[in-house]
Amino acid sequence: MIKTLVRIFLLSISAITLNAQTSGKISGKIIEVPNIHEASNYIACSLKTNSELVVPIYKNEKLIGQLDIDSHSINPFNLSDKALLEKICESVADDIMP
Repeated sequence: MIKTLVRIFLLSISAITLNAQTSGKISGKIIEVPNIHEASNYIACSLKTNSELVVPIYKNEKLIGQLDIDSHSINPFNLSDKALLEKICESVADDIMP
């Protein structure tokens, strides 16, 4: 079983740069970092983290946050994981914002 840390960021876009590539930053697109040790600009949140998947949360075509999944495994995420997390983000947006 993949051990993960999950963070959902709801944000004020003006406070965060939109062209960043890894953890803690918002890009507005799905970002997968299969092995954080190979990413030169990665900011680790845990010493046990080995990979990360970030999925944006949109509401009415506006970026309102992101779902950030960290894993203790290297390269654990597949297309089914990404599709499921996109559906979760859609559901979160529907439930939290008018």
